[in-house]
Amino acid sequence: MGERELGLVCWIGRAGVVEDAQVALRHPSGPDGAQAGLDRARKAGLLRRVDHPFSPHPPLHLATTAGLRACGLGRLGPAQARAPGLAHALGCVWLGLELEAEQGAAAVRYERELRVGPPAWARVGASAPGASAPGAGAAESHRPDLTLEVGARRFAVELELSRKAPARLDAILAAYATSPGLDGVRYYAPDAGVGRLVAAAARRAGADGLVEVVTWAPPTRRPG
Repeated sequence: MGERELGLVCWIGRAGVVEDAQVALRHPSGPDGAQAGLDRARKAGLLRRVDHPFSPHPPLHLATTAGLRACGLGRLGPAQARAPGLAHALGCVWLGLELEAEQGAAAVRYERELRVGPPAWARVGASAPGASAPGAGAAESHRPDLTLEVGARRFAVELELSRKAPARLDAILAAYATSPGLDGVRYYAPDAGVGRLVAAAARRAGADGLVEVVTWAPPTRRPG
């Protein structure tokens, strides 16, 4: 197992569940090199291929317990390729890849990593004043979908593919508004309607100066 293949395993372990096109985009040798790397990692027992729950989509890839341990991520446990939430999970991987291309791989962290990462990212707003507000309990255990660190600046990144319940969105944004050491929150929304809901919630929470809404959708949801 070479360094390149182990790096691929570790990225998949961090991201959770990935598909062929995402591996091909991230692998320096392109699609052919990516498939060869996946094959070697599977033979070594570090990766597992599973069927996509929605046929006829290509199979998915995830790191095994052995693969996670090899990357120092053993505390995470293997990801699950379940239908509920899968579109969002894969969308976050696409977004992570775009952010890596813009800022470098070291600048991006995936939600799974935050479970064992620095306490500052573990629970957004957990110590925020007013935690007794409606919906605050949900916000206390909320983690960003990704984080982005550009120099000394830290950003939370959220992928909002659909309309979240207003109380839940309000609680999350109120927590962000009182989170120390946070330079901004980027919400990526697939259309203007979802973006307007986020912007309105940010104003209600007093976080409109902190929140940036970007119109963005995963490649699989973009018009042909």
